[in-house]
Amino acid sequence: MFVNLTPHPVTIRKSDGTDHTILPSGSVARVDTIEEPLPEIEGVPAIRRRWGEIQTGTFMETGKTYIVSSIVLSALRESTGWGQCMVAPDTGETAIRDEKGQIQAVTRVVRA
Repeated sequence: MFVNLTPHPVTIRKSDGTDHTILPSGSVARVDTIEEPLPEIEGVPAIRRRWGEIQTGTFMETGKTYIVSSIVLSALRESTGWGQCMVAPDTGETAIRDEKGQIQAVTRVVRA
């Protein structure tokens, strides 16, 4: 069972050609960022950014797969514990887009 922790509907085109739209759950997964100031580069301030804690806004249940943003999934790779239950929509070359380039459906998900 998919639970959508993004703020928008996610449509997945399954391998049998059917579309399955997962509506937002009402909770949005976010990731804290930690910024470390670095020396300026030619008079321009610079920072190093790293991911902090993932905030899901919901109780995570065993047996469910949680759809999160690619940023949250990237942060997940740096943390531990959620690896097998979070995925992000694959918005790369296999995504189905309309004439304006907007994603209509994804055909795959990305795992950490």
